[in-house]
Amino acid sequence: TIPPTDTSSALVTGSVPTRDIHVEIDGLYWLPLDHTASISYDSMALFLQNGGAYENYRYANLDEIRSMFIAFGIPTVGGKTAENIDKVLELMETLGGPLSTFDVPSIGFNRKSMAGFYGVANHPVAYVGGALSVGDYTNDLKAFAYPTKFGEADMDYQSSSIGHWLVLKLKPATTTKTSPTISITEASSTLTEITTATPSGTTMSMTATTTVSTSSSTSPITASGCKSDTGDTITCTGLTSSMHYYSMRTMNLNIVYILEQLKHMTC
Repeated sequence: TIPPTDTSSALVTGSVPTRDIHVEIDGLYWLPLDHTASISYDSMALFLQNGGAYENYRYANLDEIRSMFIAFGIPTVGGKTAENIDKVLELMETLGGPLSTFDVPSIGFNRKSMAGFYGVANHPVAYVGGALSVGDYTNDLKAFAYPTKFGEADMDYQSSSIGHWLVLKLKPATTTKTSPTISITEASSTLTEITTATPSGTTMSMTATTTVSTSSSTSPITASGCKSDTGDTITCTGLTSSMHYYSMRTMNLNIVYILEQLKHMTC
C-alpha cells in the first residue's frame, strides 16, 4: 500500500511534515485522519518503522483520544446526544473528515462519520476506535464521540472511511555543553579524605576532600564535580581567609582529579 498523495510531499519521504498540517489539541500534534485513510494496519506497521513514511509518528492510545475529545469541548464524550452535534461535526472537519457519508433521502436518513486504527491488534484483526458520528433519521439527529474500541478489521483491510490515530513524536531539545565553571564559597566540612561518585538522574556527582593544615588552623577542603546535560561544574568549600594559599593549591589538585574522572563517566 502506498501512502496517499500529500501536497507537502513530506509524508511520502518520511521527513517530519511542517507543523501547519497538524492539529494541536491537548498538547499533542494530531495528523488529520484523511492523510492516513485507505492504509491497512499491516502497511502502517511498516510505515512507522525507522526509515518508513511515517517514522516520525506513533499511535495515540485510547486515553489520549478521550482526552482530546474532552479538550476539544464535546459535551458528552462516550454518549450519543443532540448536544454533541455541533462540536462533533467541528472536530471531524478539523481532523480531515468526515471520511464517510451515508445518505438515504428517501427515508430521511443521513450520517457523517470517521474512525481510526489506534495501534492495538490481535492477529488476524486490528482494532478500530475513536469513532465520531453525526446523523440519524432527520427527526432524531444525534452525535457521538466514542473513545473506545468500536470495531475490528482484518489487518490487511483498508478503507477510505478508516484512518489511523497518529500523533507527531516530538524530539527533545538538544543541549549544548558549557565550559566548566568554578565557584568558591566559605564553608566548613567534617569529612575525611574520601572520593565518591554518585549518579542521580541525568547528573553524575563526585567529591574529593582533603584536610589542609596551617599554623593558624586546620580545615578540610572539599572539591565537588558535577557532570550533567548542561555542563560540568566544580564547587570547592572549606576555604577561610587565612588559608587561601594552601587551600587553593589543594583545591586545584582536587579539581584536576575530578575533571579527569568526569571525562570517563556517563550519566
